[in-house]
Amino acid sequence: MQLTELQRNWNVFGETDPLWSVLTDVRYKNNKWDPVAFFQTGEQEIDAVFASFDSMGLSFPRRRALDFGCAVGRLTQALCRHFDRCDGVDIAPSMIELARKYDQYPGRCHYHLNGTDDLALFDDNTFDFVYSRLVLQHMQPRYSKKYIAEFLRVLAPGGVALFQIPGGPSKAGVRQSNSFDLPDAGFRASLALETAPPALEAGSPFGLNVRVTNASPIAWPESQDGNGRDLVVLGNHWLTDDGRMLIMDDGRTPLMQGLKPSETTTVQLWITAPTAPGTYILELDMVKEGVAWFRQKGSKTCRAKVEVRGGVIQQPASKRPVMEMHCVPKLDVLSVVEAAGGTPVLVTEDHSADPLLSYQYVVTKTNERRKSTPPKPIRVAASTTPAAVPSQSDEILALLAGLAQHATLHARVNEGLVKRILEIEKVVRETQKMVSDLCKGTQSEKGSPGHGSR
Repeated sequence: MQLTELQRNWNVFGETDPLWSVLTDVRYKNNKWDPVAFFQTGEQEIDAVFASFDSMGLSFPRRRALDFGCAVGRLTQALCRHFDRCDGVDIAPSMIELARKYDQYPGRCHYHLNGTDDLALFDDNTFDFVYSRLVLQHMQPRYSKKYIAEFLRVLAPGGVALFQIPGGPSKAGVRQSNSFDLPDAGFRASLALETAPPALEAGSPFGLNVRVTNASPIAWPESQDGNGRDLVVLGNHWLTDDGRMLIMDDGRTPLMQGLKPSETTTVQLWITAPTAPGTYILELDMVKEGVAWFRQKGSKTCRAKVEVRGGVIQQPASKRPVMEMHCVPKLDVLSVVEAAGGTPVLVTEDHSADPLLSYQYVVTKTNERRKSTPPKPIRVAASTTPAAVPSQSDEILALLAGLAQHATLHARVNEGLVKRILEIEKVVRETQKMVSDLCKGTQSEKGSPGHGSR
């Protein structure tokens, strides 16, 4: 997808369901997010990030921050609680307009529309912190890799960038099991419309009452996860009159309380009619988000014919906004970071793009790379005194201590590094003691009487 098409898609999201498009929780689709609760999630996210930095001992100036892919400013405003000034950048005009509308930090939050594949609107070394999550994954790698390099360019020396992007499918395409999975036997449902839907106006919303029965021997779970990923969800498709798929994803209603085997409940599902008049098939099905539709596991769906009439014909269904998902392998990301003058501090797996394997990167930027000079080898000569060995080995111990402190920041990336350095430090200390004892023994022999001579 070209940047112009990416911009069009996200602009439509900003016009139709902006908060859900940022946090795609099935419980809040179709503009069900409460703005206060929505922006509180941003504060919680950013506070957790800086609590993590504090625990790592990672500090840097907090003058100016960049929120890349800011959308409506959920994280930009949260960053303003930690920085003097925050800039939000987004590709969609509708999102920038909403960000300015929601802004609670006038004069400190600044929002910028950017439709290019770089950050040329900012000078080098402008920001102390760059933050981007759930953004780079929605664009082709040729764009995301260039933006990562731009993060390092606009980052001030000593600053920190944190960004997330999927690295690829888990284990060569095999999905990792997790607590959100449902056994195959649980993918059985019986669905029925309580009343047949009337003729609908093109593009109009309508609330259906659907009787849902758990026809499986497995209890469907109650909500335990903040993103609703553990839930079984009622959804619908729109098919053409001859049965071809027209709109794959429309309404969603999660079963918050779960459902026991053979238990039945009535669920309201809000659907949106296709935007062109005609005869369509409404198909109802259950779905385990990120896993499968029940139909794919052999369960029966519920279908009904619906007439769509007149109305103001909006955007063609084929032009509905699309969220693309793309991956960049971890080694490719690290190569881009290194080429741009960055140093990885922390790389961790996260689950923000399940079932894809996603990584969160924390990187720093330094003025320049310095060539390290290897320590001089310890030489024990006949004239060596006990004081001379500690003097030289202390320099090595100081160097190792510094390396250990620096490596602690990388501990989660390579925990073995700290262990090896500490082991080497122990060996040097033991060698220092052994040489010191040897020198003391040599001096003692020189000052003692001989054992006899001929």
